[in-house]
Amino acid sequence: MLTTLILCVFLTAQLTYLVVDSVILDRPRSWLTERGRFYILGCPWCLSAWVAAGLVAFNELPVISWGAVWWGGVAAYFIGQGLAARSMP
Repeated sequence: MLTTLILCVFLTAQLTYLVVDSVILDRPRSWLTERGRFYILGCPWCLSAWVAAGLVAFNELPVISWGAVWWGGVAAYFIGQGLAARSMP
């Protein structure tokens, strides 16, 4: 269970990055945000909560583990963003 929890933390960070910042999804993200109230697609804090909830439910983890997956995913996302910005010239 601990391994699944740790993998869910990093998967939350990666899926949040994919939706919020990835170049691959720039066009669909901008199309959705222009046509509706999909502000969640630009907010890593907001989106990671839903991603974590989905992963916890999918893996049938205890509900109380959602907080750990969410906070861990948010921390991993922002640490990754900081390291990526730091390595860019």
